[in-house]
Amino acid sequence: MKLGQFSTQFRLRLITKKLPLMIKIFKQIAGNYLGFWNNTSKLRSMVVMINTECNMRCEHCFAESFSNIKNREKLSLNEIKTAIKEMKKEGVFHFALQGGEPFLHQNLNEIIKATNPSSSYITLVSNGGIVNKQKLKEVYELGVDKLALSIDSFIPEEHDSFRNSQGAYQKAMQALDEAREVGLDTGVAITVTNDTLHTESVQKLINYCLSKNINVEINIPQPIGNWDGRLDLILTDENFKYINDLHNKDKRIRRDLYQHLGRSGCPAVTESLYMNVFGDIFPCVYMHIGIGNIKENSLKDIRNRALTIREFREYPDKCLAGEDKDFIEKYVSKGFDKEKPANGEEIFNLSPFPQKNKSF
Repeated sequence: MKLGQFSTQFRLRLITKKLPLMIKIFKQIAGNYLGFWNNTSKLRSMVVMINTECNMRCEHCFAESFSNIKNREKLSLNEIKTAIKEMKKEGVFHFALQGGEPFLHQNLNEIIKATNPSSSYITLVSNGGIVNKQKLKEVYELGVDKLALSIDSFIPEEHDSFRNSQGAYQKAMQALDEAREVGLDTGVAITVTNDTLHTESVQKLINYCLSKNINVEINIPQPIGNWDGRLDLILTDENFKYINDLHNKDKRIRRDLYQHLGRSGCPAVTESLYMNVFGDIFPCVYMHIGIGNIKENSLKDIRNRALTIREFREYPDKCLAGEDKDFIEKYVSKGFDKEKPANGEEIFNLSPFPQKNKSF
């Protein structure tokens, strides 16, 4: 049985303290393997952007698409809680909370509690710059399962330069060690480019993580945020093959589309969605084309409408947003240089919702 990212994380904690979560995970596996969901899996994962504030200015930051928007009101804490409740109703049991920098959110603990941690797997996505052992222990005791840290080079000066923050590497590595000490599962997200993938700094970082039994999550360049429209950054076919070969040699080296809970392929819309700080819903965290807003329409209706797009029903073997050149040309490119979120009804030719069927 292939469990994907959970394969190294089935420890006593999940069995003794998160039995409702374990039941949901095994139901998902059974549904995927035995075909209970009729080719389309149940929604299982939500990436939730809880804030735009950040202590760093990374060259590849995708959150820049939303951080400078001044004429819209962000979701309140109560609205975030209501949205999370609706997500759980639709089957979500994995929450990736990120920003910005999520540890800067003054109500982070309340948001964690809203996920009902006993029945949810919770990941915090952080740059590691402002956390300390006490805070990591606090969120662990609240029910957070994993800290995913963004580290891009094993050479401190390179990482600091990419993050535009002196000392960023040292702080991230310290946070990685402290997270492991308090009991959190850890993953290191490495954003690679054609120029950096084969460098000694990236190779050493990967080897270091594997030596510590830390999952390596490869992030590919995406033409969004600070890289909006940068098609020249898309990895070559040879480099995608190289990453796949790394994964085949060691399953701890992962991308989102690799085998997970009985499914492989891009999970956008079929199993995963992304919500920003304004309640806009997107096919994935790397596709800033709005397909609805949770304050105006139900998450179920938003997802069902998006599933009318063929590619969102088929679990493609390439990342739709940053690898599938046909999909990028047909859809994603129409959102380049546009105010975000780009208009999904126009780009995907979606039928309008009959009416606003909800309101917070």
